[in-house]
Amino acid sequence: MNQNSKLKDFLARFFPTFLCTYFLSCLAVGCTLSLVWSTYLLSADIRSFLITTAIVTVIVTGGHIAVVRGRPWGLWVVVGVFLACLFIVLPTYGYRPHPFSYTTGILFPLLGLLVLNSKRYREMRICLFEIREERTRDRKARAAKARR
Repeated sequence: MNQNSKLKDFLARFFPTFLCTYFLSCLAVGCTLSLVWSTYLLSADIRSFLITTAIVTVIVTGGHIAVVRGRPWGLWVVVGVFLACLFIVLPTYGYRPHPFSYTTGILFPLLGLLVLNSKRYREMRICLFEIREERTRDRKARAAKARR
């Protein structure tokens, strides 16, 4: 029961923050791909669009999975995606995209970086890292006990 209430408390505190970051990264990638294909790559075929979308989706999801698993480098994958989205969208202004698309293409990566820099997200990463360290210690203890 104690473990169950601990998990509920953890999810109640940190799950909305994690979901916010995940959905902001999905929206940032979506806006970026939309603007790129409507400006830079206007004559590109749909197959390259689908392949690019699949690759970026795997990278974003992999970064978030690494964060959940307590890996410190997972955060830098997510930060890199947000920064890449921002720096790819900024030069599309020269093509005069729709103002709403351009604004959301800049807003979502900036909001995502803001959430990543929040106190609650930092606390979540520290808790996930501690949980990872605890699992590693338990695994090593079980392995040492099994060798005896």
